[in-house]
Amino acid sequence: MKKRTLLILLLVGFLALAGIGYGTFAFFTAGATSEENEISSGTLTMSANGETENFRFDIASTKLVPGDYITVGENNTADIEIRNTGTLDMVYISNFKYSDGKDSNFLSNGLVFENLSRTVRDKDGKVLSTTFYVRDFALASPIGAYVNDIDKYDLKGELLAMNNRPADELISIREWIEFCATKSAALEKVYAGKLEPGQNETWSMKIKFHEKCGNEYNIKNGFNIFLDYGAEATQNRVDAITSMLLAQKVVKLDFNNDDGSFDEIAREWKDTF
Repeated sequence: MKKRTLLILLLVGFLALAGIGYGTFAFFTAGATSEENEISSGTLTMSANGETENFRFDIASTKLVPGDYITVGENNTADIEIRNTGTLDMVYISNFKYSDGKDSNFLSNGLVFENLSRTVRDKDGKVLSTTFYVRDFALASPIGAYVNDIDKYDLKGELLAMNNRPADELISIREWIEFCATKSAALEKVYAGKLEPGQNETWSMKIKFHEKCGNEYNIKNGFNIFLDYGAEATQNRVDAITSMLLAQKVVKLDFNNDDGSFDEIAREWKDTF
């Protein structure tokens, strides 16, 4: 994690009073000096599900059949809590990622969101806001307008979105990851957030191996997908956010910074979070 050093600079003020006479004279003077001041650095630290490095994300991972939920938890929902454990405001990004390969690309078409939301809480645990991105399998505000850009594939991975019509009205992990790679998603901040010290955001997700997945998934030894969820944070500064986007450790973007797009996004995040 990057740390920003906070330097507290105090000007020492001197108060001088002078009296002037003719012939023999003397100066009256007085002075004041500040007390000793401590200079300390701020800290930028975060945790995910209580861990500062590798954290547990509970999903069912073996012998899945169509109709099973891969998310494990109450009501088949998995939660990921991102918490600011430092002393500085932080901007973070988080998202799914999976290994490249035929199996991963194919199986990710059949893993669809029933629900996807995030809830922001203050340091006392009070809920500040809840935003749904997928609700009951359908895209929700604020990204409902992007349905034709997101819902591009059917459960077999065939590109079907055409004539301003979505493919199958289901949002798969593949479609979500590909949408998050776009500039539109970045400007909408769908995978980014800002947390003050002590605040946390909880991402809640309910993911299903959809029951309409057919025999194309029924092959010897099955398909495999290596699915992870990553998070990264930095200071709430334009240059720091741009650097985080350039690193592309969590979100692989499908555009570059040749036209200053990363700087534009960083300014948008800095000004509107």
